[in-house]
Amino acid sequence: MERTKKERSNKPVNQELLAKAKKVMRQKIDELKKLPADNKIVKANQHLFTDSFSASAWPAAGELWVGGVGPVFEASANLYTVSNPVLHVDITASGWGAALGGFECEVAGAFAYNPSQMPSNCQVTIIADDEALGGCSLTVMSNSGAFLGQFIGPAEGLGGCYITHSGTMTVS
Repeated sequence: MERTKKERSNKPVNQELLAKAKKVMRQKIDELKKLPADNKIVKANQHLFTDSFSASAWPAAGELWVGGVGPVFEASANLYTVSNPVLHVDITASGWGAALGGFECEVAGAFAYNPSQMPSNCQVTIIADDEALGGCSLTVMSNSGAFLGQFIGPAEGLGGCYITHSGTMTVS
């Protein structure tokens, strides 16, 4: 049975998972800092390299669903910010990738800043593996390469996927 938006937003946030996701996001930012200063990705992400960035990050948690066979996939993330007011962020992507099977993952992480101020068109990277990793990762970037958010969680399902594709983000 599908839960309502209110029921999903009232689900308690896994604080341990949220802490791990923030650590992964910080590691991703540290990796970006190591790239040459004239790199277009580094230039697009200068806002992440300030000390005030941590205070501006918007923690969020929710569910990630991925399904596909071979090169055809569909993915959806329903995330809720841990903020006042709570924002619902829906990220969808479908098309060609590398997926085999299906996953539903509880994920937690953070957006780089208020998701209601982010572009609706984005690039989505999803990595999931039920056996080797036992987890999944969702990275959201702008079309210009700016880092928008990182989410991780345990994978429940069968198979694996590595998907990088354009997607759409809707905030309500």
